Amino acid sequence: MPYLICFIISILVLMMTIAWDDHLSKNALILLLITAIGDGGYYSLSISSSLERAVLANIIIYIIGVFAPMFMFLNLCDICSINISSAIKFIMYTVQMAIYICVLTSGHSTLFYTHVALARGPIGYYLTKEYGIVHSLYIATMVIYLAACIFVAFLHGKDNSRVSFKNIDYMIIIFFLLGSSYMVERLIHLTVELMPFIYTLGVIGLMIPIIKLSRYSIDQIEDIQNYNLSSAGYIVFTKKLLYMGSNKFAKNLFPELEEWELEKKLSGKGGRFNSYIRPAFIKYVESKSEEPEKIKLFNIKDRYYSCEMLQFHHKRHSIGYIIKIVDVTDYQIQKN
Repeated sequence: MPYLICFIISILVLMMTIAWDDHLSKNALILLLITAIGDGGYYSLSISSSLERAVLANIIIYIIGVFAPMFMFLNLCDICSINISSAIKFIMYTVQMAIYICVLTSGHSTLFYTHVALARGPIGYYLTKEYGIVHSLYIATMVIYLAACIFVAFLHGKDNSRVSFKNIDYMIIIFFLLGSSYMVERLIHLTVELMPFIYTLGVIGLMIPIIKLSRYSIDQIEDIQNYNLSSAGYIVFTKKLLYMGSNKFAKNLFPELEEWELEKKLSGKGGRFNSYIRPAFIKYVESKSEEPEKIKLFNIKDRYYSCEMLQFHHKRHSIGYIIKIVDVTDYQIQKN
């Protein structure tokens, strides 16, 4: 029953994500899909009444075991804006696929398992196994990807321009939990599989920053995509006035944005933003107006700027605010 609950949860998360989030990356969708397939394998194994059926279920389980660590790493790279070349990705895919091909030979060769037997535990059937040489490679790749995830998370924990410190801490906990849970299973030889519960919780946890990024990232918001990011400044907030990011134009105009922490309340401290924008923005938020609103022109270093405040939406629901700043100096000169 617990494995069935994990399977149902992972299927629901997958279907809800597909239905409600159009901008989610392919890496995120693949991770959700293989988690659902793997959880289905764990449930199938738990109700297996024959060794042949249990081995087949175990082969399905290894879809999550072999590929989830790699796609967790790729998703983390997406979150932190780390670009991995196509050649390196091809090597990564090839290695994991080769390992999985060896998994497919379970019961017919000793590459992955030298011996398997069916046993019954407190919440269902499981396999007792003796491991072959390729299983050591499988463990090595898992350790490498989890270590790489922790390294990237720590590295980007120093820079919150793309992902908040809160989400970085959360991801580090997820990766430590995955690694430690697998080690506990191997060392103590539990009769209950921990990994479906940890993977399901971990993937759901990893989806939180991924979905936030897909909804609040400046290059993903539909209201901004129609404009040239280099010709205007954009600052994004949630409905609760949590700062979610800004582009280079805005940061050049308001240098204090470089110091603002993502997913923190709108700062009330000094700086150009609080002098020129904040009072009008707070007034606009309090008015709960659905219409865009402009404030009077302001001047910085002999340049004139206009500012427009508007709400943006996801699936027709307002989820935040955009502040758009445009240099109108040339227009003002022509006008005068």
